[in-house]
Amino acid sequence: INISLPGCRPFRPVYTHQCFEGEYIAGFSPTDEAQDQARSTADRIRREANLERHDAMLPHSSYRHHKESDPRLEITLSLSPDCSRCSVTCKESAVPPTMAPNEIKKRPIVDTTNSAEEDKGSQGATKRQKPSVTFADDQQNGSRTNVAEEAMAATTSTAAAPSASLAEKMEIKDILCNLRRALPNIMYETEADDGIAIKDGYLQQPHGTILTEYKRKIRVGEGNKEAEEEGDFVITLANGSDKDVTEYHNKVQGLAMFFIETADNVDLSSDEGGGFWKVMQLYRRHENKYSLVGYTTLFHFNSPFKKPKPGIVMRVCQALILPPYQRGGHGSMMLHQVYNIADGYYDAKLKMKQECTGNMREIVEVNVEDPAPGFVALRNKVDFQRFKDSVTSSNDVIDSKYLGGSVGAPGPDIDNETFWLPLPESEAIVGAAKLRITPQQIMITHEIFKLYALEAHIARLSGSVESIEGLEKKYRLMVKKRLLKLHREELGACGGKEEQKAKLGLIFHETLRHYRSLLKTI
Repeated sequence: INISLPGCRPFRPVYTHQCFEGEYIAGFSPTDEAQDQARSTADRIRREANLERHDAMLPHSSYRHHKESDPRLEITLSLSPDCSRCSVTCKESAVPPTMAPNEIKKRPIVDTTNSAEEDKGSQGATKRQKPSVTFADDQQNGSRTNVAEEAMAATTSTAAAPSASLAEKMEIKDILCNLRRALPNIMYETEADDGIAIKDGYLQQPHGTILTEYKRKIRVGEGNKEAEEEGDFVITLANGSDKDVTEYHNKVQGLAMFFIETADNVDLSSDEGGGFWKVMQLYRRHENKYSLVGYTTLFHFNSPFKKPKPGIVMRVCQALILPPYQRGGHGSMMLHQVYNIADGYYDAKLKMKQECTGNMREIVEVNVEDPAPGFVALRNKVDFQRFKDSVTSSNDVIDSKYLGGSVGAPGPDIDNETFWLPLPESEAIVGAAKLRITPQQIMITHEIFKLYALEAHIARLSGSVESIEGLEKKYRLMVKKRLLKLHREELGACGGKEEQKAKLGLIFHETLRHYRSLLKTI
């Protein structure tokens, strides 16, 4: 499947399991170009995961269903700029007679720049079928767990196995029917011209209230014609109760099934449980018209027993940046705007003071539903930046003694033994309320900040290896205290103290690797 968006480089889906069981189409194989891209991507992922590779490995577990004698199928999806409509072309091509049937063709690895896995911004963190969050543009190298598992699963299959379902080739009409689950309105189903309605399908005005505008470099073209150009972007916030907003979102949200493992459709007009929906949308502006770049849905609900004070919790439920715009900092920008809304920065613009009065209507926390690893990395990075800005200015978030400083004085001071104190739950609740994040999140940002301070201190230190190891040990023990509480049930299932100690060590080293990968991007 190849997807095109006007003015952007073509891209491929990351997931197709919600359209095709097993992520394959019975009786067909991908085009040779798509297979080369898949092999190149699988090889890169295996290298990142330190997995051995040999020629007989399959690039994806679905390849066990393919035969070299299968006809090739190329599906081209052409999206309108606003992503509310599309055209679909299904092109079947026969295999050259020189191909040996039932044999996996061993092509050399080709270095490609636009494979589906290259745009694999994040993986679902759980298996439950609920909306998951992904801002693929800020994916960290350490958030590849599920990708590595997929690569390992494909590694166990070293040859194509005939499938019983291949006896019947899937009809094109059935393929189109399955694709409709993830696509906006299909206007054309032929190889004919896409039509003006597709190519010129821009929005004349963005939905909702414009919160902020900014510029970013974007890549356009392919191969030798690839270039960079500067684009204008706007972020808006719209009410789910607005009929036009809901209708538009219903048309575009199915695309998330191609890029979020556990994507599900959301009814923005629903007020189930007394809550309400808003949607933050990101558009690219083309003079006086707009194209869609991404969105995030925000569910608001009342939390009357929230400590230290009750109010509205704003939950990030499902978020997406389209692949051509990934790794451009758009995810960070959108999450910062979410926090700005919670902080009341846009109250006057959104007229929140008129619509939401009283303490019970104040947004007291921003949390995330079922975050994928890529979004976990993004969230931790943004939360760390906000925590660091506060600590290095006025430090009105936590008591300075937990940074090694005197009460009321900004830290950090590594030479003070109080620097190594873990953040207690009572202090985390108070600090989290000030940043409008969860207590667990402020504990994480507190640890990242101390690692940031520690590594800066070591870089300036001319001391012995023993003194450096002593500081690192203090940090390790501090973090392990939190991890021991967080993973108590998992560690309790271990066979004994030695196994528990080894498991905790693995969890710590994975946590440390994640923290360091974040700090490298700052």
